[in-house]
Amino acid sequence: MLHHSLQWRSSIPLASETCRRCCRGPRGFKASSSRLGLGLQGFLWHQVARKWRSPGSSRYLCLRKAESKSARLFVDGDTHSIAEVKEAIGMLRKKGLDVWTTVYAVPRRAENKKWAEFFNGAATSFCPVPRREDLGEANDEQMMADLRLLACSTARSATSARLAIALLTSDTDFLETVAFATGLGIDAMVLIPHRHVNTTQAYRSQGFQVMPILQRELCSPKVRAILHGDGSGSVRIGNPCSFGDYEEEAEGIKPLLQDLGYCQPSPGPREARPFLGHAAAKFWFNEGLGDIEVFPAPLAIATLHQLVQSQGVKGMKSEKWQQYHDNLAFVLPCAARRGGSKASAMRIYGSLRDRQIYQGGGPFILRTSEDLVPRVLQRLGYFDDDLNGSLAEAILVFVNTNYNKGTLRKMDLLPKVSDSADLAAKKLHKAFTSTASPGIWQVVPSDRFLRQLLQKRGLTESLDAKPEELMKAMQRYVEDAQLPRMESYNGYAFRIKQSLQELSSDPSRTGVIEFELHERCGFRV
Repeated sequence: MLHHSLQWRSSIPLASETCRRCCRGPRGFKASSSRLGLGLQGFLWHQVARKWRSPGSSRYLCLRKAESKSARLFVDGDTHSIAEVKEAIGMLRKKGLDVWTTVYAVPRRAENKKWAEFFNGAATSFCPVPRREDLGEANDEQMMADLRLLACSTARSATSARLAIALLTSDTDFLETVAFATGLGIDAMVLIPHRHVNTTQAYRSQGFQVMPILQRELCSPKVRAILHGDGSGSVRIGNPCSFGDYEEEAEGIKPLLQDLGYCQPSPGPREARPFLGHAAAKFWFNEGLGDIEVFPAPLAIATLHQLVQSQGVKGMKSEKWQQYHDNLAFVLPCAARRGGSKASAMRIYGSLRDRQIYQGGGPFILRTSEDLVPRVLQRLGYFDDDLNGSLAEAILVFVNTNYNKGTLRKMDLLPKVSDSADLAAKKLHKAFTSTASPGIWQVVPSDRFLRQLLQKRGLTESLDAKPEELMKAMQRYVEDAQLPRMESYNGYAFRIKQSLQELSSDPSRTGVIEFELHERCGFRV
C-alpha cells in the first residue's frame, strides 16, 4: 500500500485503526475507487509520516499530535520551482503558521541534487507519484485524494481548529477539493503565482482565501510577443518587467468580454474558464486596433483595460464593439522545454517559459474555415505538402506532444481511442477557437534525437542528412523493429520515439493518445 512512499522513506509506521476510520469521509462523500486507492497511500503518508528531525535521528510525528497552529502545504512539484515553494512557505510562516510541506512529483525528482537537498530540509517531505498509464493527471489525482482524506480526518478530530490546509497550484483543478475542505470547516488557503490571473479569479470567485506569490526578484520576463494588426506576430527581448496583483484590470475588462462573447461565465467550478489575455488578443484583432503585446498575458489585459478606461462609460458598452462568433484562432507557439542551460535562459530571457515563447517565433491569428486545423498544424510544423501530408498523423503527433496533451486534457478535448480522425480534427478546431486555454501550443518536436539514433544504427552517414534520406532510413528502422508503418516523416519519428520510450523505465512517461488513423481526414494543404 505504501510502496510509493517507501521509495523515499524507509521506516513508516502503520496507520492506527482510528486513522483508518477517518479515511472513510463524511456521509454522502463519494470517490472513485481509483482515486480512493491513490489517496489512501498519500493520506497515510500525510497522516502518520510527519518528519521531526534531530541530530542523529529521524522521527515521525502524527498529525494528531500537533499543538500549535500549523499548515499542511501541498505542492505540485511538476509545475512549481523550488523558489516558488520557498516563497509559499515564507508567506505562510509570516501568518504565524508552522508549515509542513509535501511535494508531489515523479519518483526521479529525488535524484535531482537541488530538489534532494530541499527534501532533506526540516518539515519537508517528498511524495513520489508514478506516471499513470490511463493518461490521467497523476499529481492532481494524488493530491486531490490526499487533501480530501486529510480534511475528513481533521474535521473529525480535536485538531481541526489548529490545522490549516494550504495548496500551491497554478490551475483550477482543485476547486471542488478546496470547496470540500472548507465545507467541513477546515481553514484552506490557495497560493497562486501572480501571473496566473485566470486561476486566481476562479478561486476568489468561489470565496476562497487566495495568496498571490509575487516573486518579482525571481521572475522578471524579458520576452515580448507581439500580435500585429494583420494577424502575424513577432517576438523580441526587452527590459525585465514585473507584475503585481492586476486583478483590478482583469475585473475591469471581464464584463465587456463576456458581453461580446469572447468569454462566457462558467456555470460550475469544474468548467473551463476563459483566459483573459487570450480573449483580449482576439478582441484587439477583431476591432482592427493594430499591434498588441500578448505575452506576458498581463500586458494584453492592461492594454485593453487602458483602452476601456479611456473610452469612459461608452467603453464599457458592448454596443460600441463587435460581437465575437468563435471565428478566430489565436496561437502563441512555444518550443519544447528541454535542453539548454537554465541559468543562461534566466539571464537572457528572464525565465524558461520566456525562452520557449521566444523560440516559438511569435503569435498569429487565423480566421476560422473548414481547413483551420491543417492551417494551424502547418504553421506549427506538423503538416505540409511534402513529407508530412497526412493530416491524421499530424494530429496524432500534435496531441501526443507533452504540453499540447496537457492543455487538451484540461479542456476535455483530448481525442479518445474510439474517435475517428475527423472527430479528432473537430476537437482541435474547438480547442483552437476557444478561450479556455492561453492559446499556447507547442511546435513540432526536434528530430535531433532521430538523426543521432539513425546515424548510430548505421542507417545514415551524417547528422545533416536530408529529410528524404532520413525518411528512407526510418522506413527501414520501422520494418526491422516491426513497428506500425506510417505515411509521414513526423509520423515515423513519433513511432520510433514511442517504441524507445516503451523500452525505457522512465517513470515520467505517460500513455500514448491513439485514435482511428485509418479513417483519414479529407484535408490536404
